[in-house]
Amino acid sequence: HFLVTLLGYHGHRLLEAADGNEALEIAQAELPEVVIADVLMPKMDGYELARRLRAESRLADTVVIFHTAYYRDGEAERLAKECGVEIMLPKPCEPEVVLSTLAKALATGPSAVAVEPQFDRDHLQVVSTRLYETVNALTRAQGMAKLAHIITGPDGGFESWSETLPGLIGRDTARVPRTTRDWLDLLHEEDRAKFRETCIEAGTSHRRRDIEYRLARADGAWVHIRQIMEPLERAAKNGKRVRWFNTLQDVSEQKGAEQQLTAMTQRLVVLQEKERRDIARELHDRVGQNLASLNLNLSRLRVEPGGADAAARIAESIALVEQTGLVVQDVLTELKPPMLASYGLVDALRFHAREFSRRTGVAVEVEGPDPAVRFASEQEMALFRIAQAALSNVAQHARASHVWISLERLQRHYRLQVRDDGVGFETHRALASGRWGMTAMRERAEAIGGELRIESSPGKGTRITVEAEA
Repeated sequence: HFLVTLLGYHGHRLLEAADGNEALEIAQAELPEVVIADVLMPKMDGYELARRLRAESRLADTVVIFHTAYYRDGEAERLAKECGVEIMLPKPCEPEVVLSTLAKALATGPSAVAVEPQFDRDHLQVVSTRLYETVNALTRAQGMAKLAHIITGPDGGFESWSETLPGLIGRDTARVPRTTRDWLDLLHEEDRAKFRETCIEAGTSHRRRDIEYRLARADGAWVHIRQIMEPLERAAKNGKRVRWFNTLQDVSEQKGAEQQLTAMTQRLVVLQEKERRDIARELHDRVGQNLASLNLNLSRLRVEPGGADAAARIAESIALVEQTGLVVQDVLTELKPPMLASYGLVDALRFHAREFSRRTGVAVEVEGPDPAVRFASEQEMALFRIAQAALSNVAQHARASHVWISLERLQRHYRLQVRDDGVGFETHRALASGRWGMTAMRERAEAIGGELRIESSPGKGTRITVEAEA
């Protein structure tokens, strides 16, 4: 389109061809002054096109220019000159270069080079080498991307497949299915009907179809496959069936990640509901009782405003209001610690540690970088909640006398550690039971792209470590 637009704008008459064969037919019919071709084209490459043009006396005055990004090595350059192509335009190139090159070609005319018999052998060698390199590169790329392909004939038989197919489906080459029917036998029973329907739809419409299914490997494991079916030829008017190019990709890791995300989301909902219930219980037990007592006092004062105990009831009511305010403040602090947003993670941890020590009598030391060093808000909240949950476990289970909290900002990641000198526990049992909020801590760490490790044994305390990229 670049050449068509540029040269058409400057007054040149242009004829376009979709492939090498069509280009030769147009040249034979129109006898153009210049043919601009790529080296790599469908049906006939640029070398063969140039050779065929040079073989016709009527096209002896036609200049051939290669316009290609493929033109890179000396062997290809020598071969181009052997078939009479002296002018090469690289892709991309500036418009001025195209125009000046075309003007020069029209002024000087074609190269008077006779195509030698050796050309065919050299041409075959270059094409074979490039084909080998291309297939090799494609195979490596498919392997890295967990891709493979199968070409199926009109009868559903496998005409060919990529070298990556056996590895993709976990089977030896000798045990690779040879037909679509054999392939169907490897599918999960629940996916077979959908696969059949998709194949029928593709064959009827002759349009691309996309499907995902589970396929059994030789070792019994299930691999999730995404398959794209595309017709290789246009459907004939007489309804003749066509061949299909099938692209296959192993999406098992993606499916696993999706399932893990779904499970994590479900557990997060459960965790949020638990936190809401805890807040509701806290408000009911502490605020609700205070409000009930306050309501009783105010009702008595309304009935007997000048009663003997009026002053005492007023004083008690004031105390209840102050106490309720403190409870509400505690609940709000649990929901969103104000110090975290205002002063950062280190100061928030120190404040929480002091309050924890005041309530439990357990000494807590906090070490961290300068409070001015801040993390992303979601990272700070997640790390704070993990430390908060770890201290809650200490209070409930550890019977510890000392806790150490350290926060380190390293070059490319950070590390939070909460360590105690408590009684410890057997980690595998605790993790299996899902107790002590460990699942919630792990999910908070994973939510910020981090990893949580728990180290403990009976009588040796516990260490909880979170590491994530900064």
